[in-house]
Amino acid sequence: MVSVLASKSQRLRYEVQFWACRLSLGWCCRQRWFYRLFETSLRLHSYPRATVLAGLAARRCPDSADVQSMQCTLAFRSGDLDQAFALLSQRLRVGDYRAVERLLFRTGSRPQDERDRLQVLAQLSQLPELLQSHRCYALIAQSYLVLKLADCSMAVSLLQGLRPLVLELAADAEVFGCTESNRRNRAKLLISLCTTSYHLALLVGDDSELAWVWSEVMAVSSRLRYSQLNADACLRMSSNLSRCLALGALMHDARASGSDPLMRSLAAVKTVEAAVRRYCLTPSGEGVSKTQENHLALMVQLQKNLLKLSSEVPSERESGMRRLSQLLNHSSARDLNGVIAHRLQLLYGSGC
Repeated sequence: MVSVLASKSQRLRYEVQFWACRLSLGWCCRQRWFYRLFETSLRLHSYPRATVLAGLAARRCPDSADVQSMQCTLAFRSGDLDQAFALLSQRLRVGDYRAVERLLFRTGSRPQDERDRLQVLAQLSQLPELLQSHRCYALIAQSYLVLKLADCSMAVSLLQGLRPLVLELAADAEVFGCTESNRRNRAKLLISLCTTSYHLALLVGDDSELAWVWSEVMAVSSRLRYSQLNADACLRMSSNLSRCLALGALMHDARASGSDPLMRSLAAVKTVEAAVRRYCLTPSGEGVSKTQENHLALMVQLQKNLLKLSSEVPSERESGMRRLSQLLNHSSARDLNGVIAHRLQLLYGSGC
């Protein structure tokens, strides 16, 4: 269950407040409750309730920023894009990014039609009022939709646009010790851009771009100042960082050069795990906040299966290849598992 409803008492409080608001037509609801109840309803995927709350709030306080933000989110979800962007323009003029962040980080708030989602994210990434981090995350979200649709033409175009963003962030020394929280953390954003790039490179079969991403992240990893980074953001980015580092296993010279890229990848992931354990966990061994993904477990699995690739036992290598093809694919494009598995088979298969 999502954090806002982590306990039965919180869920009960939400139910009581929602029904008090609805049965009183909003008159028993404090103005600040409307948006909080609206957001909770969206997190529960209760869109009819969210629509009811937006309507009640519009009666009580029609000119409020909260109402406009709610209407904007609902317009995007329903596919009324002209109305949605008109409302969004008004919110952005006063620095209100709530509707933007719902689009970027809550997939249920996006239009239901996949092509509409692509259009929204593409248009969003071009808005001059957006924060640079929002622009990057719009491109990342667009990329994962393109991966799902296996649209190679769009993938090539996006891939070309991501490289300058990676280089810009990597050129800033402050990035490597960024103290900002999760969605504002520039080190995490840099790793997210690299992760997106390698997925696109795999889709279109761009070996040079794949090798460039691996080389870039190897350099980035050596510059990260773990003791300064925001601990929660660092933990959250550690799994994608490790996935990027593990790309050495896919380099074509991994066997010919005595498994050097493979061993370098293995050592790099091990270093990240040690740093995360030292700087990103509480004394009890848990993250600063709850995360959906078990980042430490993924790093352990990556190391275990990277090591299997160097085994002399064919069945061990097969096991490692099969698991790595799953671990390295962080998208919903299941076909990429086969692409990765094929690459690994060519390098480590029993006939090699």
